[in-house]
Amino acid sequence: MSHYQTLGVAESASPEELKAAFRSLAKQHHPDMGGDQAKFQQINEAYSTLSDQNARAHYDHMLRNPQPQYSPHAQHSGGGNPFEFNFNFNAGDPFPNIHEQIFQHFGFHTRQPQRNRNIRLTVELDFLETLNSQVKVLEYKTSNTTETLQIEIPSGVDSGTVFTVANRGDDLNIGIPRGNLEVAIRVKPHNRFFRNGENIIEDITIDCFQAIIGHTLTVQLPSGRTIELYVPPGTQHQSQFGITDEGFPRNHNAGRGKYIAKINIMIPTALTTDQLNLIKEIQKIRPINT
Repeated sequence: MSHYQTLGVAESASPEELKAAFRSLAKQHHPDMGGDQAKFQQINEAYSTLSDQNARAHYDHMLRNPQPQYSPHAQHSGGGNPFEFNFNFNAGDPFPNIHEQIFQHFGFHTRQPQRNRNIRLTVELDFLETLNSQVKVLEYKTSNTTETLQIEIPSGVDSGTVFTVANRGDDLNIGIPRGNLEVAIRVKPHNRFFRNGENIIEDITIDCFQAIIGHTLTVQLPSGRTIELYVPPGTQHQSQFGITDEGFPRNHNAGRGKYIAKINIMIPTALTTDQLNLIKEIQKIRPINT
């Protein structure tokens, strides 16, 4: 399957058509949205090649000029010797690879051509950045030049995700193909939020008196919106309160997950004698947990 078929576009597709197809397929097949990792990497590799003008031109040339195939069961005309070989020399080849043609004639496979080494870059993202897709411009050095590459990172990307950009790695030896560029994602921890699938969790601590009589909290949500969160009287330890559409994108564009406030109840440890006596009086009026 060609890169064009992978993206579902024509070979004449414009850069805008390529980008639109990539965005649609990336959202559909992203692993964090239930997609297949191998399929997602295939889509990313196809777009990385076709979105680069030079890489696309080279790919189109290879697509239209495939290398000749040799069969170990080649037919020989007339009474010719089965051990005769028809070597096709190109005038531009300084030294034809005769040994390779002989090995292929008898069904032996020669070793695949070497490639230059891969280059790995790490892109750090703030936790809240990953709520939306990001376009990053990467600049890095190869053995022979300095490269600049624009890459789109989909929303909901998680730490440890690695995107592979074909043929954008090192170029030390110009006689063999370039290596690949590997872009590894690292999401920096947040001081309030942590991720649980499509949801964003925050631990909020109140004291036992606030839990008993109720309490209103001012909370800034992941989107930046500020709300008043009401904790009703009698709230128990580890109770959870959710706000919809404040988390990460769900599969198949089905909205977003939730922001979830998980309530931790703290028991005071430094009460005065008068405070303790008041609590005892309350317990006499109506024993607790009855």
